[in-house]
Amino acid sequence: MDLTLQPPPVRQLDGSSTLTVRPGRSNAHVHALEALERELIFGTPEHAVVPTLERMRIEQLSISYGDKPAVKSVSLPVRQGEVLALIGPSGCGKTTLLRSLNRLTELTRSARLSGRITLDGVDLTELEPTALRRRVTMVFQQPNPFPMSIFDNVAYV
Repeated sequence: MDLTLQPPPVRQLDGSSTLTVRPGRSNAHVHALEALERELIFGTPEHAVVPTLERMRIEQLSISYGDKPAVKSVSLPVRQGEVLALIGPSGCGKTTLLRSLNRLTELTRSARLSGRITLDGVDLTELEPTALRRRVTMVFQQPNPFPMSIFDNVAYV
């Protein structure tokens, strides 16, 4: 019995889009690799797609600090189980948008918000802020205390 380990198959795509596998592999193995390749190129097969539930919706959200606009007319659905990334240069409003999802912008006196954000179909302005922040949290890249004492910041959690 040969107990030597073999490396995984090498996949090569040539001009005819055929899958080439090292000799000694079974047809089942080739079919599994072809299915994986199709999934990578064309996405998950329809029978495996799980319907996603919309958890939050941002509609025409604009936020400004005094006369300076930070977010301009953003609309975005946020669905359960999806990975969402906000990418942009420094100062373009990414953090301001995230802070608005649990009403942290309200802690800044000069902040003005227009538009609508809903959580499970309920407008955020109808939810008590502490209850909302238990459901929608934010982890800061840098320490970012609330505008209160150190004791109150620690006790708030």
